[in-house]
Amino acid sequence: MTDEYQIETARLAIQGVMEELIRLGIKPQIVLSCAHATAIGEIAAAYGGKVAAERCRGAAERCEILPSHDRAWAVGKPAGSA
Repeated sequence: MTDEYQIETARLAIQGVMEELIRLGIKPQIVLSCAHATAIGEIAAAYGGKVAAERCRGAAERCEILPSHDRAWAVGKPAGSA
């Protein structure tokens, strides 16, 4: 399997799990908070906190240029903590 195939397979699987949790009634902000905390925690565990922080800063810079969407819950108070 190529890296691209593995990345797309993992992305689709994670997206599917998140969508299913939301379909079951879990609030989207809780699903996103948990997914974010899990991802950052795994990066920190595997590569260290410094690498995780650098990746978060890089991701934040890329997010700043994204278009906004009508997702009022996305700008509310976070439901969890990373």
